[in-house]
Amino acid sequence: MGLLSKIFGKNKNTVNLTIETTCTVNRDNSLPEYKGDYAQANFLNIYKKATPIKKEDQYQQYFKYHFGIVNPRDYHRKMISEGFLEEASVEDVLQSLKTDELKNILSMLNLTKTGKKDDLIKRILNSESDLSFIKKAEMQYSISKKGETYLKDNYDLIDLYAKRDTYFVTYEEYIEQKMKSPKMPYHDILWGIFNKRMHRDITTDCGCFQHYCMYHLLIDEKRFSLALEHYLMYFVLEINVAGEMRRYIDSYKTLSSLYSYKEYRERFPFHSFELHGQEKIYSLREYFNHEMIERCYNPGFYEIISKEEFNTIIANILNDSLDNESTENMINTRMEKIIEKEMKRIK
Repeated sequence: MGLLSKIFGKNKNTVNLTIETTCTVNRDNSLPEYKGDYAQANFLNIYKKATPIKKEDQYQQYFKYHFGIVNPRDYHRKMISEGFLEEASVEDVLQSLKTDELKNILSMLNLTKTGKKDDLIKRILNSESDLSFIKKAEMQYSISKKGETYLKDNYDLIDLYAKRDTYFVTYEEYIEQKMKSPKMPYHDILWGIFNKRMHRDITTDCGCFQHYCMYHLLIDEKRFSLALEHYLMYFVLEINVAGEMRRYIDSYKTLSSLYSYKEYRERFPFHSFELHGQEKIYSLREYFNHEMIERCYNPGFYEIISKEEFNTIIANILNDSLDNESTENMINTRMEKIIEKEMKRIK
């Protein structure tokens, strides 16, 4: 939306906010149930800055699938009517504008346009001009004091959603643990979840993936030495547990009545293993000590690389001298031998 339409556009959204909002509760079994505080906290966090009520198709579709908010437009109105959002101040509206739009306002006011965004906003606010024209645009709403308090009380649910692709903890999983220990700090609950999963996964992947999640939590806690240890555990288990290779072999067990070994290998080629994450290890090099190799090495299910080879690979990463191609070739050659041996045993 251009500056003039944003500032002088018709006030289309000054509608009655007491409309019925029961449609925010999901009754469609193909969508997740409405997720209460998790949904509300993240919706408010997304729309805490000055924003108008939009058309229904302008809201993000993930509100339905991540939070169970079926009608975001009505939900937006509901947050306003309940006092979590309020009419945005001139300053809030200015904060929502882009730098170019702020410079256009400064031009209209015959003021200088140099400086950072905060400087431009200050200059507009400190001018002696009548700024009421800024709020003549379509009505915009930002977080209220009540909303700010609510966000502060539910910061854990906001962070949980923000870290969903690093902690991999679902809202349901988190709330189940939180209800058991309501006063337990957020990160302590996450550690409890990770440790529980570690015991569960020890026979399937030796806890490989949980080490990856723990690494991210330790980075957030600024416990960098332990973060490096957990990433080293994840790194070596990715190779020695060889999850993709195991799934490939298990798939052949299921399909062996339909395909011979040769047919299966031709029809479903194995995707070669690729190293990744070396940059994470290198970035934490100042926290490394050689005792970590002893503590972190795990032969996994196949011991594709030995402890000595693991030590050499990590040393080369830390020296920024790892030959990725030759290392991957070594690993893939050994995996191919294991695949051939294991699959030829299958009748």
